[in-house]
Amino acid sequence: MIFNTWSFALFMCLVCAGFWISPSGRWRQGFLAASGVFFFGYAYPPFLPLLLAVTLLTWWAAREAGRGRWMVALAGCVGVLAWFKYRHFFGAMAGGDWEAAYSKKIPMGLVPLGISFFTFEFVHYLVDVRMGRAAAGRLGPYMTFIFFFPSMVSGPIKRWQFFEAQRQQALAAGDVPWTEAGWRIAQGLFKKLVLADTFALLAKALADPAAASAGDLWKATFAYAVQILFDFSGYSDIAIGCGLLLGYRLPENFNFPYGRRNISEFWRNWHMSLSSWIRDYLFIPLGGSRTSRGRVIFNLAFVMAVCGLWHGAGLNFVAWGLWHGAGLVAWHAFRTWRGGRAPWPGAMVWDGLSRVATFLFVCVGWVFFAAPSLQAAFVALSKMGGLR
Repeated sequence: MIFNTWSFALFMCLVCAGFWISPSGRWRQGFLAASGVFFFGYAYPPFLPLLLAVTLLTWWAAREAGRGRWMVALAGCVGVLAWFKYRHFFGAMAGGDWEAAYSKKIPMGLVPLGISFFTFEFVHYLVDVRMGRAAAGRLGPYMTFIFFFPSMVSGPIKRWQFFEAQRQQALAAGDVPWTEAGWRIAQGLFKKLVLADTFALLAKALADPAAASAGDLWKATFAYAVQILFDFSGYSDIAIGCGLLLGYRLPENFNFPYGRRNISEFWRNWHMSLSSWIRDYLFIPLGGSRTSRGRVIFNLAFVMAVCGLWHGAGLNFVAWGLWHGAGLVAWHAFRTWRGGRAPWPGAMVWDGLSRVATFLFVCVGWVFFAAPSLQAAFVALSKMGGLR
């Protein structure tokens, strides 16, 4: 069920009614977990036993807290993601089929609904319990956390300790911000159905750059930047609104990311639940920025390449991630060079120029994301740069 369908609207109404008329405590928790199980199974029932098995594995491993079991569970949930989403991609690369690897058209077959989001939440739970940042939960609450359907398809990526704290508060129906929830859902639907879908029509030139002019490609690039923002943030708004209807406040995901002063600020405000996950579970464990210059460059390039690959199995997504990694490296080097010195003369002018430059940098990166292949992205960029 996709958020912007009548079937989901009916499902959400039934779940909301059933949740609030259920007795509080375990009855509501069980009803919500069962609703999420149904939501996942509705997409493709044969995948349901697999997700239930991985859920039980990660719950058991966290409860036992043994290093060997923890590592097995971690490898298991990452391995499921790799098998379903990336085996054809890496197989094409290993077999020297670079034409397929460069393209988005690698046959992936059926992929479990929300597998990328599930995996990041599994990893977060295992790591935080292992590191003592969260307490292992009982099976019922953990099932509710994993199968919370509003965030299942497109996030935001939840954190167990904050979700569990809200469950324990057990809000009454009268405490739910019904108006805010309805507004967020309406706002998300408007973003998706009106804005994103309209700008998608203006971004079609990126699907076939060889047949488009440089001017058309620039227009399409800016249109795609608007489209993808409203597409992603629209789904997040709907998820947050649906979560509020069930007594849970999901993390915010987008905070006016365009117009920021540098690429680091952009990532602190774009897909925030993803960027914070990348920071906490990849970048900082690798040493973060508190290490040698060469290692910082590697860390930034590596985590952004993973970020790109997380979005899709194709070298164009890796190139998109590396593009942003290069921007973060450049910003880190510039900030280190400036140190704590006062702003340059004409700070207001510099501030405006930096915002424009950051926006243009992000927009150019979207070409890698939107083009059907890496070759097509290079054709588009060469035309846009006046090289063709």
